[in-house]
Amino acid sequence: MASAPLSIFVIGGHGKVALHFTRIAASRGHKVFSMIRQPEHASDLPTGSSADTVQPVVASLEQSSVSDIASLFTKYSPNVVLFAAGAGGKGGPERTKAVDEQGAIKVFDALEQSGIAKSTDFRRFLLVSAIDVRDKTKPPPAWYQQPDLERSEKTRKAIGAYMDAKYAADKNLSERSSFPWFVLRPGGLLDEPGTGKVALGVHQSLVHSIPREDVAATLVEIAQLPKGQGDGLMLDLLAGDNDIPTSVKEAIERGAPHPISNFKAYNIDFVQRQYQRGQLITTYQLGPAAALCVEKANASFYSCSFSSYQDTLYVGPASQAFFFKSTVKGMTDQLYGMGKAWFERTLLLSRACGGGITAWRGDPNDAKVGVYILNSHIARADDAIPLKKMHGKCYLGRPWNAKAHAVYLNTSMDGIVAKKGFRVWGREESNFDPRTTRFDEYGSTGAAGDVTGRNMTLDRILTREQASRITIASVFGDTSWIDWKRVWER
Repeated sequence: MASAPLSIFVIGGHGKVALHFTRIAASRGHKVFSMIRQPEHASDLPTGSSADTVQPVVASLEQSSVSDIASLFTKYSPNVVLFAAGAGGKGGPERTKAVDEQGAIKVFDALEQSGIAKSTDFRRFLLVSAIDVRDKTKPPPAWYQQPDLERSEKTRKAIGAYMDAKYAADKNLSERSSFPWFVLRPGGLLDEPGTGKVALGVHQSLVHSIPREDVAATLVEIAQLPKGQGDGLMLDLLAGDNDIPTSVKEAIERGAPHPISNFKAYNIDFVQRQYQRGQLITTYQLGPAAALCVEKANASFYSCSFSSYQDTLYVGPASQAFFFKSTVKGMTDQLYGMGKAWFERTLLLSRACGGGITAWRGDPNDAKVGVYILNSHIARADDAIPLKKMHGKCYLGRPWNAKAHAVYLNTSMDGIVAKKGFRVWGREESNFDPRTTRFDEYGSTGAAGDVTGRNMTLDRILTREQASRITIASVFGDTSWIDWKRVWER
């Protein structure tokens, strides 16, 4: 795939996949800054068409701070960043975690801190993961056949720490929307020469491997994609029958989002039930189970209901959702996401009190991203778990990241709401930063509407003037996708 010359920053530049990547990228005229741990590794780096095509950057991922790495990104201002670092089984589980998980997360944070993704020239961040990386506490995917199950078990016995670290890094990345990213999940890696033929997609067999050279060539092809193509995809890569450019083109087309600018739903009940061994479970939650997910859309809902247990309603990045005279029912983090969501005259009913009513992830590039709840009512659900003590136990929300934003205006709160209002994420990770986390409240009424007991470290009680500035137009901008006739009639 033809591409204008790119500036690419490679982390883990001395690894086998990275060395192949650097050679291929440099041969296509791209400038590569290869981050290596030891100065002597520089002699192993491939050379390009000119002396400065490949430039070594000596820095240790483990010893560098987030600010150190952010400074490198600022200095070199790459169009693409590739994370291909790995402990390679050296140093035991502790070093694997330090490099493959903590090192990757350090780079994610550095990308956000540096701000390079805000540049129109920045294309994407690439992460090399592995096939079958998943939550080991959950059953294997239903499509796994016996050979896949056997391969999965064998892999986890051999490199379990690596798979755990990769899962933690992938999960962390999947929750970020401040920069465009792509995750490539190759199968078993081989040192034999590449064939130029691959299979790229999802739900593939685990039993096939792939030459490292083909992984690198696929990464170069993805790096060259035009800005905006392939963002947010996690795709498996194995040896296959199609040439690499064709495989990438077809996979990107299959995964391309089709944004919806004007979706509306009326009088629909969205219900997510949970089963365990064929039995309906209603007295506890089994895990995240969204009744509704809004992705890359403007969507509005009128007199609808949404029922689940954990994570009932999700509004994703680049999404705007409006809910009017609706009902949301759940146990933990009923409202969560990283887009913009506005709830007007909505019933928020708790089946139990876990996490918070809201769990939002803010966007450093858009201060309006958040969840807004107005003229609504919070109460115990009629089918709440029997014998569960809920009085004063339900928190208004908790921060999914340090830039979380949640607003309650003129909302009635029954006695189930905790007197302190909001809470931090958890004991080990608060996700709270007083400089960037915004939990706002104004005009609360009801048994728990007295704000004198709120945790003022977390909660900001707005003035009337401050509250009046929060309008649908100020949050969404254009609101022509909302059915105002329906709103005014009700």
